[in-house]
Amino acid sequence: MDFANFDFTPEPHQIEEIYSSGFKGALDEGRESTSFYRGALPRFYSAYPQARGLHQEVSVALPIRGPQVMVGTDFCGISGESQRQGDCVGKMLKGQGMIDGTLDSMFGETEWKKGADGKGVQYCDENHYGDRGHSGEGANCWSLWDNASLDGPQGFLFRDVYETSQGTFDLSRYRADLSGPWGRRGTPQALSDIAAKNPALQIYKVKSIEEVMDAIALGFGVGRCGSDGYSSKRNEDGVSDVKGSWNHAISVGGFDRSERILRKYGGELFLHFHFWGQWNSGPKMHEQPDGSWWVRRRYLEKWVRAGQVTVVASVVGFNRKLIWDMKMDRRSQLQRSEIWQAA
Repeated sequence: MDFANFDFTPEPHQIEEIYSSGFKGALDEGRESTSFYRGALPRFYSAYPQARGLHQEVSVALPIRGPQVMVGTDFCGISGESQRQGDCVGKMLKGQGMIDGTLDSMFGETEWKKGADGKGVQYCDENHYGDRGHSGEGANCWSLWDNASLDGPQGFLFRDVYETSQGTFDLSRYRADLSGPWGRRGTPQALSDIAAKNPALQIYKVKSIEEVMDAIALGFGVGRCGSDGYSSKRNEDGVSDVKGSWNHAISVGGFDRSERILRKYGGELFLHFHFWGQWNSGPKMHEQPDGSWWVRRRYLEKWVRAGQVTVVASVVGFNRKLIWDMKMDRRSQLQRSEIWQAA
């Protein structure tokens, strides 16, 4: 079962069924290519040694507040961005970029683009997925992470209409009909040239769950690829446990290591989100958005150990007003915001 079985936009529960049936959105294209891309990335602690142990000062960290404030409380649960093809890797990447970029905007470093209705718009995923390198469904996570880096051909595009030498591209709304066919030849060069002006200056690999928490505590965008599926029913704390298997890419929006959570679950919880619309139900915690769920530490830690987690940092942004040393200035900004809850 895959997206081709539907001549209409699948309902959220049908997207879950597609992935549960064995559909591969996150592709494993071989150890050699993955090792090539991963080997070229620096480690997060190499760039931010001062961040080591930062998470211990934090009870709850919610960088997902950035997109919620700038774009909308339930930005990942709206039907207009719900998957219509196997582009989960592109959507994970856009989620990572939105966390980093919206927080920069909240802190006054850049501007976040608004639509005609005055509301903040989302980043696109089409240009990322269009550069997946083949005409079929799904993408290699490491290939697209590399594409969005400083030396890659892609960056982050706001939803907008783009007039280029190769024609007009209306990306003011999600366009699976464009990025799907682009796969064989790649995203049009004229559009890629615009996207390349807004790259992530760095994408980092991480080697421990503590390193992931320190990156989240600094407000950076974390993403993971893997094969865990999750229940569509959240428990009383908004937690979903593993149920079945999805070859899927997911963004990470925060953690909770409060005393209550550590006592109850024996470890931290991590907020996961993707773009399936309102596919799940049940109680929420910390005003989490529709379409998101909390997972136990061991489920994310497994994919950290497997080398399937990265950090997106320092997206250039729109109308940047200030270039500054982000090493720990970002920390002071987060301490003054509601992104953190101190331990």
